[in-house]
Amino acid sequence: MGSRERAFVVQVGGQDITVPRKRVRKDKVGKAAVNHKYDEEKEFNSLHFKPIGDAQILGAQYLQEGRKIVALQGPAGGGKSILAAWHASNLLKAKSIHKLFLVRPYESCGRTIGAVPGTEGEKLSVIFTSILEHLTKFLGKTQIAYLLEKKVIEFKSVEWMRGYSFEDGVFVLCEEVQGFDTDLMQMLTTRIGDGAQLCMTGDWRQKDIRKETGLKYLSEVVEAANSYPPEFLDNEDIQEIKNNIGFVNFTFEDSGRRSKLTKALVKLFYFEKG
Repeated sequence: MGSRERAFVVQVGGQDITVPRKRVRKDKVGKAAVNHKYDEEKEFNSLHFKPIGDAQILGAQYLQEGRKIVALQGPAGGGKSILAAWHASNLLKAKSIHKLFLVRPYESCGRTIGAVPGTEGEKLSVIFTSILEHLTKFLGKTQIAYLLEKKVIEFKSVEWMRGYSFEDGVFVLCEEVQGFDTDLMQMLTTRIGDGAQLCMTGDWRQKDIRKETGLKYLSEVVEAANSYPPEFLDNEDIQEIKNNIGFVNFTFEDSGRRSKLTKALVKLFYFEKG
C-alpha cells in the first residue's frame, strides 16, 4: 500500500497535541512497501458479450481464426466497433498481443471546432473516445489506464505510418476507414506483418472525403482478384488473399442493438443517398 499519512495524539504540558506521522506497511516477509497504483491491473471487467446475427458471427470467426485483415463494413449501429473491441480485449486478456494500435483518419463530420491543444497523444485521444469506451466495457477503467500508461495501447498518427511496419504480437484497430483514400488504404494494408492483425470498421457510404474511399476500393480490388485472378498473381498470392482477407457486410438487421427509431433513421438516410 506504500506510505500512508497517519496521526497520533500526545500530551505536552497537559495539552493534547496531534502529531502527523508516516506509517509504512510491509508485507509478511518484511520486504519494503510496493507501489500499488494499479492493484487491479490483472482484474478485468466481466461484461458478457456474444456475437449475434450473421455478420457479427462471421466477423468473430474471421478474427478468431487469425485472418490478417478483417474489414467490418456497413451502416452505423450494427455492432462493428464493439465486436472489434471485444476481440482486441480478448487478445489483451490472453496476452496474445503486446501492442494494440488505435488508428483513425482525421476527417471530421461537418464543421470542425478548430485545433485541439495538448500533446500528440492528448490530441488523438479526443477522436478515440468511442472505441476507448467500448474497450473499457471489457477491460475496466483501471486496466485501460494501466495499458495506456505502459503504452500497450497506443494511438497512431496517420501521417507517421508510412515506413512503419506492424510486426508479431500487434493488433491494429482502425475505425472510420471510409475516411481513408485509396493511397492511405494501400499504405495501411501493406504494413501488416505475418504475426500482426488488422481490423477495420467503416461504411463507404458515409465518407467525408471527396476522393474515392479506400474501403470501397479495397473491397472491389479483392473481390476482383478472387473472382478473376490476374496473371501477375501466382497461386500462393491468390491463396494469401483468399485465406487472410475477410470482408463482412453488416445490414440493418444484423445486430439488434439499435433503437427502433435509430434503425428507421439510418435506413432513411442510407437509402436517400442512393
